[in-house]
This record gives sequence, structure tokens and C-alpha cells, in this order.
Amino acid sequence: LQYITGLPFGTPLLGLIGVGLIAYALWQITDALAGPVRAEGAKGTAMRVFTAVRGGIYGVLGWKALQLAMGNGGGSRSGGTEGVAQDALSLPFGGWALVAAGLGLAAYGVHQGWKAWQGRLDQDMD
Repeated sequence: LQYITGLPFGTPLLGLIGVGLIAYALWQITDALAGPVRAEGAKGTAMRVFTAVRGGIYGVLGWKALQLAMGNGGGSRSGGTEGVAQDALSLPFGGWALVAAGLGLAAYGVHQGWKAWQGRLDQDMD
């Protein structure tokens, strides 16, 4: 995100990206709370939880983009992902949380790759 601020018109672009990410995050969270039921039972609950978590992640990214666009680096000690990781490691069980986040992200990536390989990504694109 900091790279974008160095480009011509980068700061306004970053502001637009931030607003878009926050809007998408609100849509995801609203969908998780009040959207149509796509599955019943535990699978449906898990789908809603993952949609809400995805919305939260996009919200954090959008907030960070807006902070950078307004000239505020966001308060991390060394900025960027390194500062966020340092902040997380300073918390109790922060190392475990980072490992869990990394494994979760890797599992999600593998799952999306598998769905793409199987040609099932278009089921939700009605």
C-alpha cells in the first residue's frame, strides 16, 4: 500500500481503494449476518463465520489504506507488515496467533486453488 502513495495520483487512488475495501467489508459482514442461507447446519454456520472474518480482513485493509492516504502510517512501530507482526508478537500467544493466521491463509489459498481446479468457483456467481 505504501508503494501506491509514491505513484502519481497515488494518494487519492489509495483513498478510493480504502473506501472500496471498507464498502466491500460492510457488504460481506451484512451478508454474513442477514444474507440468504446457502447451507444448513454446521456448514451454513461455518460459511457465515468465514464470510464475516473475510469482511473483517477487508475492513482492516481498507482502514489501513485510508490511514496511509491521510498521511498517518497507522501507528505500527516500524510500519508495514513487519510492524504489525512485531505488535502481534508482543501480545500473549502472539506467536501462536501469527502461525494460526498463516496456516489459515495457506489453507484458504489451497481450498480456493482446488475449487478453481475443479471448476466450482462459478457456483456463487449468479
